[in-house]
Amino acid sequence: MKILCPTDFSTSSLTAIKWAMSYLDEIGGGEIEILHCIGIMNRATIFKNLDNIFQENARSDMRMLIANIEGDYEKIKITPSIFKADSRPFIIQRAKDINADCIVIGTVGLSNLKDLTVGSTTEYIARHADIPVIAIPKDINYKRIQKVVFGVDNKKVKHPAIMGYLQRLLYPLKPKIYLTEVVESSNEPTKTMNHLDTYLQDFECAHHTIVAKDKVSNVLNEFITEISADMLCMIHHKRNWLGRLFVRSTMKEELFVVKTPLLILPD
Repeated sequence: MKILCPTDFSTSSLTAIKWAMSYLDEIGGGEIEILHCIGIMNRATIFKNLDNIFQENARSDMRMLIANIEGDYEKIKITPSIFKADSRPFIIQRAKDINADCIVIGTVGLSNLKDLTVGSTTEYIARHADIPVIAIPKDINYKRIQKVVFGVDNKKVKHPAIMGYLQRLLYPLKPKIYLTEVVESSNEPTKTMNHLDTYLQDFECAHHTIVAKDKVSNVLNEFITEISADMLCMIHHKRNWLGRLFVRSTMKEELFVVKTPLLILPD
C-alpha cells in the first residue's frame, strides 16, 4: 500500500499524516510519501531570494517533521519530497507518478485557514483525483475502522475498479459496511442497494434508509454518532444527493463538518 500525504507543516496536516501512518501500521505496513509544494513565484530578482528562503524553510520543516514521526513505525517506508509547483494539480499528478493507492489529506489543511483551503486545495483534490481520497478532520486520532457508513443512491457503479478501491483499502480491517440511502421524505420509494452487495460479499453489510429532515451532513453525522461509525464513505457522483455535497456553494458548510474520516471514491 502506498499513500501520498500532502503537508504544509500545519497541525492539521500532521494529524492526517499520523492517521495515515497508523492505518498503514495496522494493515501490515507500506509506503508513505510526504509532499510539500512551494508555490511558483515571479522570476524577478527579489522573488528569487524569497524562493531560496522558502526552500530552505521547507527543508528545515520537513526534517523536523520526519524526526517527529520516524522510528515509531518500523514497517513503513517514509519518503519526503519538496517541489516547486501549484499544489492542487501537482498533488494529483504526483499521486499518478508514484502509483499511489490513495491520498490522505486534512480537511482544513493545506493553509490551516478553512476559508482558503476548503474551496481550494482539499476541495480540488476531492473533486478531481482519480484515486480514493481520505479527508481527515482536525483533532482526530486514528482508531481501528470497524464500522463504515457508505452513502449510496440508485446509480449503479460504472466500473468494478471503483469498488476494488474499497476492497483494497478496507478489506484488511474487515469493517461492517452500513449501506445508507438518504431520501427526502418517508413517502419517497427507496432505491435498491443490491447492486452494491455484489461487490461487498467479503464484508458484513446492513441496509439503512434515512429521511433527510435537515442538511445531509447533519443527518449523516447523527447516524454516524448513533452507530459509533469510524468512517464515512461515498462515491463522488455529480448529479445526486452525494454530488450536492460537492457544489462549491455548499461544500464548505457540509462536506467538511463530517466528524469522521471521509473516504471519497472516484466515479
